[in-house]
Amino acid sequence: KAPRWATAFKFPEAEAITVLEDVTFQVGRTGTITPVAQLKPVFLAGAKIARASLHNADEIKRLGIHIGDTVVIKRAGEVIPKVVRLHEPGLTQQLVVFPEHCPVCTHQLYQNDKDIAWRCINKHCSAQLKEQIKHFVARNAMNIDGLGDAIIDHLLSTQKITSIADLYRLTYTDLIDLENFAEKSVKNLLASIDKSKACSLATFIFALGIHHVGQVTAQLLADHFQSIDQLIAATEEELCAIHGIGDIVAESLCEAFKTTSWIQQLEQLSALGVRPVYKSMPKSGPLAGKTVLITGTLPESRQIIEEKIKNYGGKIASSVSKNLDYLLVGDQPGSKLTKAQQLIEEGCEIRI
Repeated sequence: KAPRWATAFKFPEAEAITVLEDVTFQVGRTGTITPVAQLKPVFLAGAKIARASLHNADEIKRLGIHIGDTVVIKRAGEVIPKVVRLHEPGLTQQLVVFPEHCPVCTHQLYQNDKDIAWRCINKHCSAQLKEQIKHFVARNAMNIDGLGDAIIDHLLSTQKITSIADLYRLTYTDLIDLENFAEKSVKNLLASIDKSKACSLATFIFALGIHHVGQVTAQLLADHFQSIDQLIAATEEELCAIHGIGDIVAESLCEAFKTTSWIQQLEQLSALGVRPVYKSMPKSGPLAGKTVLITGTLPESRQIIEEKIKNYGGKIASSVSKNLDYLLVGDQPGSKLTKAQQLIEEGCEIRI
């Protein structure tokens, strides 16, 4: 599978030169403070780039950049904008000063020994709540269609929601006065919220947005415990005993489920009818043992199609490789189709 003598050659990623006009600071759903480069807009690999993450304070020091400098950027993996290096110093340089307090709630920032990131540990920070709700309603989480950023901002600013659980308390009266929201839009949103109550356990665990718990980890936890109550009751030792779960994830889970606000939120969600059910992944089916990759735009959402593939026993691939069995192609496919066709010409049995 991976012979030691093999060598891979890759085409260099396209780069562009632009000016770092400013650095702003964002607050994530776990309180992480992320510096964001505000760039003079430039076209790169078919997209207009005006912002790029600078990750943390250490990355800014490593790059040695100042506001006003000319920098080199690229799209990592042909997708994510990234500042690669300093091109030349600007005529007027301004030092990038990392804040000591949260840019939203002004709470003192904190950095522990195990993490290079600075965090806002104020559990009532409005920026964290907004990002938590955005994560919770996303397509790959609870898939609540119709709740965009502007609507979430309005609901938070008017205090119609103050927690994730409040989403399930929304009524027709709460939503009908929203800008550009007609009766049909309100009914569709309420129906989508109601539909999300019947979710899989793995989806629910991921949607909670616990630090270090992604989709793969959520599925591992769901497969092992098979109920949210058993997961909450698990000790750090029990979590570490699961293959694929390490100390950091176990500690993060235990910390979350020992917090009163977390437990109260879970109890409220249960009382409001959100009852996740464990769904085991089928080991047999027409796609059992097969890997499938999706590219392009399809009639149904990608999440629905991926769920169907999994229900037929298939696995979702993340990239084109010789081990890929099927490439499902929609409108305007990307470079994955070209790579698959090249592998087919080389003798690989990939079906498109």
